[in-house]
Amino acid sequence: MSSLSPIQETILSIFQEIIIYLSFIILIFGLIGNFLNIFIFINHKIFHKNQCIFYLIIESIVDSAQLLITFTSRIGIIAFKYDPTQTSLAWCKIRSMIAQACTLISMTTVCFAVIDQYLSTHYDPRVRKKSTLALAQILSCINISIWLLHGIPFVLYFEIQPSLGCTSYNYRFYFIINFFIFQY
Repeated sequence: MSSLSPIQETILSIFQEIIIYLSFIILIFGLIGNFLNIFIFINHKIFHKNQCIFYLIIESIVDSAQLLITFTSRIGIIAFKYDPTQTSLAWCKIRSMIAQACTLISMTTVCFAVIDQYLSTHYDPRVRKKSTLALAQILSCINISIWLLHGIPFVLYFEIQPSLGCTSYNYRFYFIINFFIFQY
């Protein structure tokens, strides 16, 4: 295996520094933005009893969790050369499950918010009445439950091996992941 030239090492270190700083910026501004969304939507009475705002609050909470898990791991790996998924089996399993679940919960919540906007702006009053806060709460609970259940196989089948790291070594689960989850 060939070693890197001094120019390649310099370029690699520059890109690692850029990734670290961009990750910090995205993490900080993302958390601030999500916190402000949650704070404003919860504290202003005009937004209470609004199902679309309820969806946005759920999405902001889930996106904050996604940011914390994704970017703190990336910063730890690149800046400090420490990857907790290589040393802690619990973190390896939980991180893979939560990362999948947060992404899917967030996307489904956005879809529910769009459907809610369609229902609440429909010309037929009978269709508008179907858009309720109770329905939003039920759909959100179902959404979170389904995607957390979807993450259980990640907890069961992800393992750490010194050569490859934290991934699935079960052939059937690996096939399912690649065929059904990562194929678009």
